[in-house]
Amino acid sequence: LETPGEKIVPVYENTRLTRADIFQDNVRVGYTAYHYEGGTIKRATIYFGEENDFNPFLEFIFTHNAAGNVTETLAMMTNGEPGQMVRSGHTTYQYDQKTNPLYAHRELLSLFWLAPSKNNITVENEFDADQQPEDKSVYTYTYNEKGLPKTAVVTQGLPGQPTTTVNQNYTYQ
Repeated sequence: LETPGEKIVPVYENTRLTRADIFQDNVRVGYTAYHYEGGTIKRATIYFGEENDFNPFLEFIFTHNAAGNVTETLAMMTNGEPGQMVRSGHTTYQYDQKTNPLYAHRELLSLFWLAPSKNNITVENEFDADQQPEDKSVYTYTYNEKGLPKTAVVTQGLPGQPTTTVNQNYTYQ
């Protein structure tokens, strides 16, 4: 993946994505290391630095259920001490039983630190570093004849607080 001045170069071992090098102006400034458990990405750690001195900056730890869906994403961030990470928040998810069209592109999306699940998210709860509720999104889908999302109404906001509603449309080729 490349834009003027920046690019991400995936690195594979035995056909499995294990690292993605991050370049700016042809200089490697960081990378993401991927760790797997049971065939799914369990952890993605982002390192930044220069030459061969890279330190962890941000990390996502994914918990999956038996269906292969991500039930929680824990975010860890550097605390300023080399090699030390602290909790910066987490997100929990609930799902429908329909096919998530993004799941087929999970390897590409992992380059952007996303881990799409097999099914579509219906509820997403975000928590801060102190594990206090920060935001909530509820997705209500309509499906096409193939069982894929056609539209979604996304209601965002914590219970008892003002909410916003966004309409999403899905198109397929």
